[in-house]
Amino acid sequence: MKNFTTCICILGLSGMAYGDVVIDQIGPDDGTGIGANITGCQDFEAAFDIYDIATMDNFTGAGETINMVEMALNGWNGFLSPDSISGYTANLHSDPAAAALDLMGDLGSSYVDAADATVSATWAGIGYVVSMPTDMTAAAGSNWVSMVPSNDFGAGGGQTGTADSLGGDGVMGWQANPGGGFGMPGNMQEMTNEAAYRVHSGAAADPCESPLPAVCAADVDGDGSVAVSDVLAIIGQWGVCGDGTFRPLGDIAPMPNGDCCVSVADVLAVVGAWGADCNVYGGCCLSDGSCSEETADNCALASGDYFGDNSTCADGDCSTAACCLSDMSCQDLTASGCIAVGGTLHGNDDCTTWDCTVATPGDECVDAVAAIDGANPYDTTGMTPSQPQPDDATCSASALAWDNSQDFWFVWTASVDDVYNIRTCENGYDTSMVIYEGSCTNQIACNGDFGDGTGNDGECTPWFSQIDLAATAGTTYYIRLGGWQAEFGAGTLNINVQLPPVPGACCLPGDVCLDNLDSDSCATFGGVFAGEGTACSDDPSPCATGGDGFTDECADAGPAMLGANAFDTGLMTPSTPEPDDTMCADTFLDWTGSADGWYSFVAGSTASHNFTTCDAASFDTSMVLYEGDCNTQVACNGDGTGGTACQGFYSALDYACTAGNTYYIRIGGWQGATGTGTLTISVDDPNETAACCDAGQCLGDMTNADCGAAGGTWEQGESCATYACPQPACPGAQVSQNVHGVDDGWSAGTSTNDPTNGAVYNRAELVNLTSMSDLSVWGLQLFNNGAWVSCGVDYGFNVRAYDDAAGLPGAVSAEALDVAAVKTATGMLYAGLYEGFRFDMDFAATNVDWIGVQSESDGLGCWFLWMSSGIGDGDSAQDLGDGAGFVMGYGFDLALCIN
Repeated sequence: MKNFTTCICILGLSGMAYGDVVIDQIGPDDGTGIGANITGCQDFEAAFDIYDIATMDNFTGAGETINMVEMALNGWNGFLSPDSISGYTANLHSDPAAAALDLMGDLGSSYVDAADATVSATWAGIGYVVSMPTDMTAAAGSNWVSMVPSNDFGAGGGQTGTADSLGGDGVMGWQANPGGGFGMPGNMQEMTNEAAYRVHSGAAADPCESPLPAVCAADVDGDGSVAVSDVLAIIGQWGVCGDGTFRPLGDIAPMPNGDCCVSVADVLAVVGAWGADCNVYGGCCLSDGSCSEETADNCALASGDYFGDNSTCADGDCSTAACCLSDMSCQDLTASGCIAVGGTLHGNDDCTTWDCTVATPGDECVDAVAAIDGANPYDTTGMTPSQPQPDDATCSASALAWDNSQDFWFVWTASVDDVYNIRTCENGYDTSMVIYEGSCTNQIACNGDFGDGTGNDGECTPWFSQIDLAATAGTTYYIRLGGWQAEFGAGTLNINVQLPPVPGACCLPGDVCLDNLDSDSCATFGGVFAGEGTACSDDPSPCATGGDGFTDECADAGPAMLGANAFDTGLMTPSTPEPDDTMCADTFLDWTGSADGWYSFVAGSTASHNFTTCDAASFDTSMVLYEGDCNTQVACNGDGTGGTACQGFYSALDYACTAGNTYYIRIGGWQGATGTGTLTISVDDPNETAACCDAGQCLGDMTNADCGAAGGTWEQGESCATYACPQPACPGAQVSQNVHGVDDGWSAGTSTNDPTNGAVYNRAELVNLTSMSDLSVWGLQLFNNGAWVSCGVDYGFNVRAYDDAAGLPGAVSAEALDVAAVKTATGMLYAGLYEGFRFDMDFAATNVDWIGVQSESDGLGCWFLWMSSGIGDGDSAQDLGDGAGFVMGYGFDLALCIN
């Protein structure tokens, strides 16, 4: 039970006070009663209604009138101050479950515009204390109170919440989200703390019985200083006395409560405090990352980010990161500072680790990667958020939720007039997609989650995006890929003309099979579509549910083998009993009556076996393992980890199998999901041998450990008798660092001498050679005039050998300038735009520790960008031409061969 306390409290500058405090979990004005955490509490705009959320806490009522509620308000993700809030709603619920159905209180609710709420002027803690008048009646017994700010997220108001309380009765608060946008079980969840609310009851008390502000009461007009204007304000109210319903402006003495009249005592109080600084200060972060405590106005004049009244520099983020400017220079700036100068922020790096001269295809619309009809791989991991953010008005129900997401841009031109299916069916994260026509700003379509978000019954990974676009031949479209709530990752964009549905077999109850129906027609008949191109006459029948292989019931389970075993749960029925998920708690087994199928497997060896449903084209699976019979469950898993090229949520488990024992594998879906997939079974056998490759040669069939010790690459499942090891780019060369392919995680760094255009960069690779006669390098020919463009000028190269100086290129030991090179096209088109070339040149030198290659491009408008390699020590050196010499930390080796 909450403690009932009687007190008289002044609230901000309202001049109003209320009698009984029913619950106080905010505490004193110095802020010592609240913690640093914020729990989401917000009424979003209509486009984000599914995210409307309330934070509530309990008190025991006795039928009293609740006439005021206060909250300790703060926010994040763009929230600056209560100025963005349009109103507040206070609610009383009978329990959290009632709020999970409707945020409007089932016991009572009151709403006020922001103008009728009061932001406390005496609060000195983190954030703000806001009070609102209410007219609600508490129930006798349990009540759950919330105060929900109305704050538009899309308009830049950010997200709001309630601070956690360091007091209370030990009963944790709850959150409710009736729209289900946050994925809470039952649309509600218990908090790990109590909420900072203060609730008042009873009639209003005489304001003159409340204490005056302890600090700067003499600042009568609230302009931040005690001066002539305060004396004039008192004179304007001279002789006015309160009548029990108000305190006259200018009643500031004697302390602590005043005398409820404006008199000589008030003038003397102003004179005694003459010149006092009554401004409110807060943390102010400048674009260079420096921070000081300033007034809000002074911070705005300095173009700083203000952390809020009474805040300190510790209350906000003033971190800087690499900001690439239009001239390819780099400055370490804050996010807002980078935006102000028109730069691009790389939030995980600073200017010592990020190279602004390296082309980053796809990061901005002007550097969009050319897309083709078909599959287009992409990765938003290394990208930065583009501006402005998309408009979700045309797809508000699809959970776009861009949230300043890192994004990747494609540019695509339609080849025919038709409807194109554009989607991220295969992805490793929750995607969001936007399409623009003709320019980077003319948005015409968007989508967050296509359909119900489950992945089209296993056809795609969950939470993919899809837009069916009626495209015009010859028209250029820009496709922008981000993530829900700023998620990021790798995926594939597929662009295809939308084809008419392909018919197939339709399975109806009672073993009835109908041919030549498409999926929609089959669903109309109440059937299950067996797949495009299937027929009732297929052997085995597509509508069969028993027999060999993957079957509907354990008793009919057919054999699974080591390796890949296909399955399809679409025609299966739920088996009983359901699995015991206590063996795999917290892995999201969530069977919930799932349709399931069975395999049997006989272990051929006593060893640890791995069972996984990792398959990029599959659905969200759940898996259970039984030993010896269909009832002895020994393991289970909902969502596995560590796999590559898998669907978003797959199942995986390891189990120590005994040779000769039979195991039954039961495959279902998370929350009843169904679809097709692959069960892969493998043995973790340390004695397994396979081909071991090194520099194009097969060293023999070895174990993985022995191959690693020999410096080779282990090719599991392959044998030297039949496998051709990948050949180096330059067979027989002393150094052979193969260039990255177009589908690898490649980079390209500028290494050119072009002082006319302000580009003097030099890259070098550690080689440690006694002597050399010639070399080959791989790279791109590009020029940046505000955007990267291809060029084809023939130029020479400046080649230099360097001594090593403590891990960096030191003194030049040999040099040849403007060396002629033989250029050969590789046939590889990087990012779909930039052709790769090989350059062969002569250069004789001895005792070469480092080798540097730089195009001699002065005034030619065409630079050399040295391509990366997956072979080497993982790094290279660059001289930025700024007088600092060579530095490391660019994270990739350079592609070259040396004889």
